[in-house]
Amino acid sequence: MAILSKDKIEEYLSLDDHEKRLIVTPILDREKQLGASTIDLRLGTKFKVDMRTREPYIDPMENNRPIETFFDQTYRNFGEKFLLYPGQLVIASTFEYVRLPSNLMGLVVTRSSWNRLGVTISSVVQPGYAGVLTLELYKSSLKFRHV
Repeated sequence: MAILSKDKIEEYLSLDDHEKRLIVTPILDREKQLGASTIDLRLGTKFKVDMRTREPYIDPMENNRPIETFFDQTYRNFGEKFLLYPGQLVIASTFEYVRLPSNLMGLVVTRSSWNRLGVTISSVVQPGYAGVLTLELYKSSLKFRHV
């Protein structure tokens, strides 16, 4: 498996053949969003936040309760802040629509600066995928102290 360089990413974004083209839209600022071997994606506006409960565990199979009922949905305007609390799980999507050709796969990973703050995101995007990406955001209950 090879990692694409910025030049190769640009080439895939510009291909005339729709079947072979990489589509990521909207890219508002190529200078900021395209890295040496990456494309920075942004959070969309819809968030599903896990609901806190006093139950010691959650059994989604009990009473045939749909998974969606374990989350509250909330919206933010594009660019508006969203707070992620320690121990919280949030389902979000990317602002960008992504379409991968059949010969490319993608990896969604957290920037290392976010990892150091206890925020993790990771996902594999299969060849041929088309749509916004669903992200699982999780904030560990990492605590800092001065030594």
